Amino acid sequence: MVKNGVFTKIIWSLLLIGNSLYAQEIIDDEKIFYNANLLSLYHKHEKALSLYLKLAEKYPDNSNIQYLTGISYLHIPGEKIKAIPYLEKASQNVSRKYKKELFQETRAPLEAILFLGRAYQINNELNKALAAYTSYKKMLRKKQSKNLVERWIRSCETARKMMNNPGDVEFVFPELFKMGRMVYHPAISGNGGKMVFMVDTKYYHAVYFTKYENGAWTNPKNITMDIESDGFYEVSSLNYDGTILFLTVPRKSQKDIFISRHEGNRWGKAVPLEGKVNSLHNEVFASLSPDGHILYFVSDRSGGPGSLDIFTATLSSERKWDNIEPLPGPINTPYDEQSAILTPDGKKLFFSSNGHPGMGGFDVFVSKYENGAWQEPVNLGYPLNTTDDDLYFSPLDHGFKGYITRRFIEKEIKSYIASVEFFSPEHPRPVALSGNLILPPNQILPADIKINIKDITGKVTTLTPYISKDGTFYTKLPAGTYRITVNGKGITPYSRMIVLQKEDRVKNLEIPLTYTAPEQRVNKEMYIISPVYFDFNKFTLTSSARLKLDKMADILKVLPNVQVSIEGHTDAIGSCSYNRKLSLKRANSVKNHLVSRGVSSSRLVVIGYGESRPVTINKNPDGTDNPTGRHFNRRVEFSMKGNTADQIQVKYNIPPELLIKK
Repeated sequence: MVKNGVFTKIIWSLLLIGNSLYAQEIIDDEKIFYNANLLSLYHKHEKALSLYLKLAEKYPDNSNIQYLTGISYLHIPGEKIKAIPYLEKASQNVSRKYKKELFQETRAPLEAILFLGRAYQINNELNKALAAYTSYKKMLRKKQSKNLVERWIRSCETARKMMNNPGDVEFVFPELFKMGRMVYHPAISGNGGKMVFMVDTKYYHAVYFTKYENGAWTNPKNITMDIESDGFYEVSSLNYDGTILFLTVPRKSQKDIFISRHEGNRWGKAVPLEGKVNSLHNEVFASLSPDGHILYFVSDRSGGPGSLDIFTATLSSERKWDNIEPLPGPINTPYDEQSAILTPDGKKLFFSSNGHPGMGGFDVFVSKYENGAWQEPVNLGYPLNTTDDDLYFSPLDHGFKGYITRRFIEKEIKSYIASVEFFSPEHPRPVALSGNLILPPNQILPADIKINIKDITGKVTTLTPYISKDGTFYTKLPAGTYRITVNGKGITPYSRMIVLQKEDRVKNLEIPLTYTAPEQRVNKEMYIISPVYFDFNKFTLTSSARLKLDKMADILKVLPNVQVSIEGHTDAIGSCSYNRKLSLKRANSVKNHLVSRGVSSSRLVVIGYGESRPVTINKNPDGTDNPTGRHFNRRVEFSMKGNTADQIQVKYNIPPELLIKK
């Protein structure tokens, strides 16, 4: 009996210890929950998310925690679509009696369905988004406001219309700015000579500076220490000549505007803007008029119709900013405006808004200043605007060009800076003129050969494009009628008229040359070609690839006995079998284009090597991804056979540090 009593006591002790440990674990989880809620309250969404994720993994059936995790993702730029699976779970158990503040709450609010719709919309799943919005709207009682959900339904419908009627916009992503996973907030001076932007590092938000010199941007310099940022300063804008940098700085209870001045070769310490702009409210963006007399800034202070509005301030005789007024006219709305900045000529104001009709979230708008007033804003449309938040567009050249951030999804979500150009009847797209000087067999170009292209209306200055050694040239011209002349020692002068139509994207031109002097024998390798590169997981040809292949087709016509092996390759992402198929598709895309340009298919053989023959590194020595190296592996290259094949040289322009060491 004694032994049984002792055994019973042991069992009860173990049960009590287990219950105690379980209770302590619940208490610990409750603390995590309330800490996450507090962080969310103060807009520390990334920190809050890390806590919610711990709980979401531990309590996968708790709709409240799934909901709060999804909401955190929706507040983090570049991460928003990750909210979808969490909000889908949360939406399966919603209740009108939801109590957000309680850890014991296991249900989600009705709003889980609303925000699921928003996540779908950001991911361009518009049918799913509309279904979620409609479902949420039906759940609302008669007295509950339907304004928000009805706005979001309208934005879905607007998105569908705009995506079905895209504008003529060209994006270019300079490799120089692909410096990390998240590169964003480009601010460019009105004269186009300087740029400041941001790069997320592991520990802080870095601020970088670059100058446009000799037709290219210089290597960006990290100026975070120069401006004495604590790692959380945000770039707003640069003034016209790029000597004043406006920054948004988080302080204890609000955000303020700071400025840094560029003197000599160095940016100075950022200091608070003098005057009455900074207040007890949040000032989240500022930019300066080209003449430096008017400051445009965004604030949540009173005086405007919405939560965030655009205000102006003027420079006093004491060089301080005062006379603060909300921007008059139709620009501010009862909702939010952001990132307001003038074009260099001061005649257009670009800004972002979620109050004017748009595709969802913030869209970029433009308003013209005419007859002494700002006119009704115009949405810049798709593809500049998306279903996500589109902010911090920095305009140039009367607003026809500019810079903005664009996000991509590969293995992870990334953002890069893009230069943008808008084409319209007011600013028509130029026609790409791709020309080729056709030489008689075994001839070389005269050293002094020159091409002149003259607009017969006199609107365009005479152009003299650069001529490659293989006789090709390339330039861009507005639609119109031009006279082309070719002159050089020993050749018969050539002249002809060409008409470039507005509908033309690329005009291919062949110019046959004849010699008046004795033949000049050419050395071997008189023609140069280069590999064709592809976007990630694509086998469609880019515009630059098509231009390369057009030139190659011309070469193959001059050398009709050359046989070509077209060899496709991929980077190392994906399975071997998938990549072999993808590489073959790329090779066939190249073959089909050459055939369409008059090259006989009997001269072309296609091979797909997949990822088995890389020329550059796919990963850095530390194992991290190297996107630039992968870019050079996504290629189609060529090998030639025939008695004149040695007149063709394949050249690779690859940075040496990316090459695989053999």
